[in-house]
Amino acid sequence: MKKLLSVFAVVAMASGVVGADAAADTRPYEIVWANRTHDDHEPIQPMTDAAGWRVETQNAVARLESATDRKMFGPGVVRLVYRGTGKNPRVKILPPKPVRVTNAFDAVSLWIYGNNVYYSAKAKDTPSTTLTAEFLDADGKPFSVQVAHIHHLEWWLAQKRLADDLIPRAARGASFTGFTLTGGTNATDKSLDFTSFCVFKEELAPVSFKARPKRANRVFPDAPAGINTGDGTLPFPNRALTVVPPTSGETFQFRLPSDLAIWDDLAFSRVRSRSSPARGASRRGVRPLCRAARELLGRLRPSASSLD
Repeated sequence: MKKLLSVFAVVAMASGVVGADAAADTRPYEIVWANRTHDDHEPIQPMTDAAGWRVETQNAVARLESATDRKMFGPGVVRLVYRGTGKNPRVKILPPKPVRVTNAFDAVSLWIYGNNVYYSAKAKDTPSTTLTAEFLDADGKPFSVQVAHIHHLEWWLAQKRLADDLIPRAARGASFTGFTLTGGTNATDKSLDFTSFCVFKEELAPVSFKARPKRANRVFPDAPAGINTGDGTLPFPNRALTVVPPTSGETFQFRLPSDLAIWDDLAFSRVRSRSSPARGASRRGVRPLCRAARELLGRLRPSASSLD
């Protein structure tokens, strides 16, 4: 009898834990505080569970799961677990069937729970990935929209306007056929969560601002005042001298931080001549500003290093 009661107690406690987890509100606190229960647009795929979804892979291993430990607008989200097994891994995330969009659209959005940050050393085993939405236009011809380059942590609303040459192709609607994830070269399993995929016509209402007080000093004499044309004067800047780019004919040099996440050793200096650094400026590790900017962009994203 005691053994039977013990088994019953264990089962009851386990059921209570599962029930508590299922009932827990795991939405971001901002969503909870704002009492947001639905997305800004009606999703064509709510993606609150993985039922019917499937994957096709190339040089990758992947699976889809329904996840309830993170929620947004429904009982759960779709979780992709993936890893690369060769060069140029590719994962196709396919819905139960293509979704016909009858209205014209020029923008897409998707909530994504990311898994990396591009500037952190910890991201080496979790490379950034690129997610693309795949469509067939009204004539049955395929086109794709890059939804996001995923290099963030936690929830993020990825919203993308279609390129100008694609908008006419979506004017008569289209069929959504799935997503493609590339760049997942990680050797161990990583995961991304998705929910609420929307396509819509973006409403760009006119933007206007009330005039703000004038600036106390004009650091750049020829610069436009912008919206600082109203009554009163701002308390800053309280003097004309401040850190500004050099004037024409001068050389400005810049030292990149050794760690992009810690900028304590960042430095810049004005050089009196091309052969002689300004007093206090070290020759070692100091680069002209334009070249330094290219190198910094190249370290953040290799493709940017080709900028002139």
